[in-house]
Amino acid sequence: MDDISLGLIIAYSKPIMWVLALALGSVAVLAAFIANPKWPTLGLFLVILNFINPSYGFLNEAPTDIYGWGVGKLPFPLIEFYLYGLFMAVLFRNLFIREHPLRQAGGIWLILFALMYAGHFVVGLSEVRHWLHLFNAFGMVHVLHMGMLLYIVASVLNKEEDFKAFIKLFLAIAVARAVYGLGRYLLFGGDPQNAYANFGHTNIKITYWDVNEGLIASIAAFYFLWRLVYDWVALKPGIRWLFLACLVLEVLVVMLSYRRTNLFGFVMVGAYFLMLLPWRKRLVYSVLGAAILIPSVFMVSAYRAQETFGTRQLSVMEIISPDASKADSLADRGSRFYELQVAFRSLEDNPVLGIGAWNAFKVGPGDAYSLAYHRGNFHFVHSGLGHILLKSGVLGLTLFLGLIFAAWRFAGKARPYIDPKYRALFESYRAGLWFMIPTFAFGTPIIETRTMLWAAMVLAIPIAVARFSLPKPVPQPSRATGSAIAQPA
Repeated sequence: MDDISLGLIIAYSKPIMWVLALALGSVAVLAAFIANPKWPTLGLFLVILNFINPSYGFLNEAPTDIYGWGVGKLPFPLIEFYLYGLFMAVLFRNLFIREHPLRQAGGIWLILFALMYAGHFVVGLSEVRHWLHLFNAFGMVHVLHMGMLLYIVASVLNKEEDFKAFIKLFLAIAVARAVYGLGRYLLFGGDPQNAYANFGHTNIKITYWDVNEGLIASIAAFYFLWRLVYDWVALKPGIRWLFLACLVLEVLVVMLSYRRTNLFGFVMVGAYFLMLLPWRKRLVYSVLGAAILIPSVFMVSAYRAQETFGTRQLSVMEIISPDASKADSLADRGSRFYELQVAFRSLEDNPVLGIGAWNAFKVGPGDAYSLAYHRGNFHFVHSGLGHILLKSGVLGLTLFLGLIFAAWRFAGKARPYIDPKYRALFESYRAGLWFMIPTFAFGTPIIETRTMLWAAMVLAIPIAVARFSLPKPVPQPSRATGSAIAQPA
């Protein structure tokens, strides 16, 4: 062997060893995931349950973003690699056992959305875009991530002991986070991720800025209220008081966040709860809820608006929507919806397919000042549904809504078969989707990893409960051969 060959081997030996080690490690992890995907899924759930989105709201440097670990060193954040590996493991496992967890529950819509995204990828490459740019969070890749976690959870959550453990774990952590958030609010000035105080120069302290904390609290509050209303007689007195205390804690977490998406979302959750009650109870609880919830939401909104405007002489519109009230009309540059008007001008050329997942919307010279809060980044808008419409047009929005409605419809059809002991879990996560309506209408969920993974959870848990509860095929003897054939129960 000559000196040049020896030198090349020495020079490239470490990189080659790292690549081989990574490949072998990936194969080993994939095999472990295939063997038992429930524990890896639990690990991912614990991450999205306990770690916030630190993307906006901090005055100083934000804490470590677990959803961004590995950025700059890896093509994708580490959590996305984890999700991809887990998804492939569950997919291979389901193909082997011939399991189809999303059949009639949105699976076809998810496949069509993925195919549409593949088309965006091809077109983006043809426009000389780097392939990594096409997977940017400001596109629509998190919709695919939502679909992956939806598929995973609907697959692995399928036994009675799983549901019992999941309920206990979720409620324990939700209450612990409520206690932490309220304790920090009372003793330490609230959440440091507070855009109202840090950027709005208001004297408002909050429990949590991250809208997902409001979602978690609302789901837990719905669960406790459901158990108190439907299981009051069966519950021991100590458990009743515990559930009442936990209900109050979760409600306070939402109210003292002062976020309109949380407040309006919580009202939507309350409306959904009333819809499920028998008509006599619905009347009683409607009056009770209107007497307690509506004044509370109005008082919280009024306090935030008073701090924003620096006066107590405010109109109802200024209290409900301080930023919108500053504009003379929806078309005014001071309107909250002006951003959408500017963005949707870019759709005029191709309203069916959109501007492309990789593109930004066009901003004219006169719009830059009004949209200065974008800080030059026009790859997103403050509307989740509007974002999908902008990037993928009517086609993408139709596929996304088709997935949501199919998942909702499948779970709803299974309601008559669900054991009463799992109705609280089933309906509380269904209520979570109602909570997210204001966020999808006026927030930025599509570009947020945690929010889209939680969107997956509020769709997946009801589907998992439904699949567990639906009648299973039972073997019936064949008249011709005497062998057993599967017939629906």
